[in-house]
Amino acid sequence: MPEEDQAPAEQTGMPAGAEGTDWRAPGGFPWPPVVLILSFVLLSAVVIGYRITRPAPSGPKVLTDQAFVAQANERCRVAIPDLRPQDTSRDSSVTPDQIAEGSIRAADGLAALATELRALPVAAEQKPFVEGWLDGWAAFIDAGRRYAQAVRSGDIDTANEIGRSGDPAQKEADAFARGNGLTSCLLQSAIRKPRGASGGGL
Repeated sequence: MPEEDQAPAEQTGMPAGAEGTDWRAPGGFPWPPVVLILSFVLLSAVVIGYRITRPAPSGPKVLTDQAFVAQANERCRVAIPDLRPQDTSRDSSVTPDQIAEGSIRAADGLAALATELRALPVAAEQKPFVEGWLDGWAAFIDAGRRYAQAVRSGDIDTANEIGRSGDPAQKEADAFARGNGLTSCLLQSAIRKPRGASGGGL
């Protein structure tokens, strides 16, 4: 009896000797793209985690007058906690005027504290560094007052924009503070974000 005709073997593209080996995932998709997707997801998680947990930047250390640093930290430690506005983000009864008043109070308090810090004795050659640091405070305080005016008027979009405009001064001033041991004098501690706001502000 003649042998039955056999259909030619299906070309699978598998390497020789690999018959019976399934090089694909159960759904028929090749593994490499799946691996790439998983790798991307894991890498994204690592990057996001780093951005959340990475320490805030610090400026260069230029202050060696430790007597000034100690006195400044003591003044800030006493004053700044009392300036921090109460968190009213979940209190729907709070009015824009009340939010603005809290911001103005914080701005006025920071301005008074800055005046005290400028008056503290510091080595003459380091005075310009202190003045530059507190000039950043002045820019942030000005943004806070303008922010309060926008909140009082009910213009949240403008308030957000003004709040963000104060962010660079705050971050630069706080980087200087961290780099020079002025850890009680962080403007970040005086920041608040009212309902619907996404920027800085007081």
